[in-house]
Amino acid sequence: ARGPWTKKGILPGGEFENHDTLEARISGDYPWLPEAVCSRYVRTYGTHAYYILDDASSVQDLGYRFAGTLYEREVEYLVKYEWAMTSEDILWRRTKQGLYATEEDVRELDRYLSAQATPQPQTVALHHSA
Repeated sequence: ARGPWTKKGILPGGEFENHDTLEARISGDYPWLPEAVCSRYVRTYGTHAYYILDDASSVQDLGYRFAGTLYEREVEYLVKYEWAMTSEDILWRRTKQGLYATEEDVRELDRYLSAQATPQPQTVALHHSA
């Protein structure tokens, strides 16, 4: 992009006219979703909140609650689509849920992220003599 573009540019998930309208739509689609979670998802992800909520039909479907309003499904979304890799990135840069996290919550998220990390495949070069 050349020159300033963010003032009028629409960022991913920002394809909606009004925060309140989107929040009401998501609340209607997921009536079991706590208001604080719904509001934060709309503020943070916009329409991409649907990627997190997807086929969930209860709070339990969001998985483990790490801290505040941070659930396992959101962590999975952040890792998969926003390339979040550390608890610090997730708790402070992406969600600000570190404000509500205890030291144990951070350790639990670190353990979860470590368990989810997949080792990179090793490349082995084979040389044949002719």
